[in-house]
Amino acid sequence: MLDNHDTGIQDLHSLDKLQASLFLILSYYVEHPNPLTARGVIDHLNLLGKHPDINALPMQKKLYEKMRFNWEVRTFEDTEQQAREQQKIPSDETASAVWH
Repeated sequence: MLDNHDTGIQDLHSLDKLQASLFLILSYYVEHPNPLTARGVIDHLNLLGKHPDINALPMQKKLYEKMRFNWEVRTFEDTEQQAREQQKIPSDETASAVWH
């Protein structure tokens, strides 16, 4: 566990601060979903899953790992969907209207 006298980077990455910032990012994502925020969620879940203090909390560690996997899949699927939408070929009706 981090000593209260530690400062700087170690203090920024304390377990409770990482958890609090994850909740903040999740709340922001609900109001403003976008790939960059989703990446922040994944990064925080990754940091939490690798945090040395998380080993004392095996259920939370498992939860963060599962959440990270789900967010990675979701983000990939969202990115794929956006790519498909950007590359949509116009329907026959739209193409006819454009060419006539």
